[in-house]
Amino acid sequence: MSRIIKCWVSGLLLVMAGYQGAAWGAFREGVDYDVLDPPCTDHSLVADARAVGKVSVLKFYSLTCIPCFQVEDELRSDTWQDLGKRIQLTTVHRVREEPSATPAAVKKYNEWDYPFVTYHYALEQIADEQRWEAHVLYDTLKLIHQQLMVSSAERKRLGDTGAMATFLKQKNIPGFKFQQFGDSALDDDFWAENIQSMAVDLSCKVQIASIPAFVVGGKYKVERSKHITEKIDMTPADITKMLKIVEHLVGMVQAETS
Repeated sequence: MSRIIKCWVSGLLLVMAGYQGAAWGAFREGVDYDVLDPPCTDHSLVADARAVGKVSVLKFYSLTCIPCFQVEDELRSDTWQDLGKRIQLTTVHRVREEPSATPAAVKKYNEWDYPFVTYHYALEQIADEQRWEAHVLYDTLKLIHQQLMVSSAERKRLGDTGAMATFLKQKNIPGFKFQQFGDSALDDDFWAENIQSMAVDLSCKVQIASIPAFVVGGKYKVERSKHITEKIDMTPADITKMLKIVEHLVGMVQAETS
């Protein structure tokens, strides 16, 4: 290969590397992500992560959201292992709420997510008490999601707590407590103590409009609506870009707090 060709190839590689770096590095406020105003940096989840040298990442999702599980599957892959070590990830089941709505109004307003939102937190409580490994809880939630996506009739059937509890019991999930699940998912006190304080308050405070969504360090928000090219599914490119932005924002938070 002549010297001229070698120089041309080397120059091309540098340009391509620079272009890729710019593509991932040129993330813009208001376009690729938003700055929360006011921030929720004083939230206990954010503070707990900071105390152990990690960055809090809140992931907002729904059991009826296809792209949410696409993103989660990718985040759990080997590609993002380094990011996983730098963050403390908390999953929040999104709950829509109108301003100053009563608990009864919240439930009515959330007919699509309710009672599935209660299933998430009931299982989370069981997982915590039974000390499930993290993948067991996720695998269980994904199992529910896949069944809910079978048909609208199946979603309606499994909206009944008894039907869902029976479905989960039949799957032989380790440590699953049938009675505890049923009691939690139907208990108004459980809603007030576990869901109102977590999902409703957080969803409202950071004003989640579309899911999946991430809140990084209590300061920055990344939502699906900014990173999707398909009507329902997210393409691999959509998912990669979204997670690259999260990674970029984690780096920003670490730089700000170092």
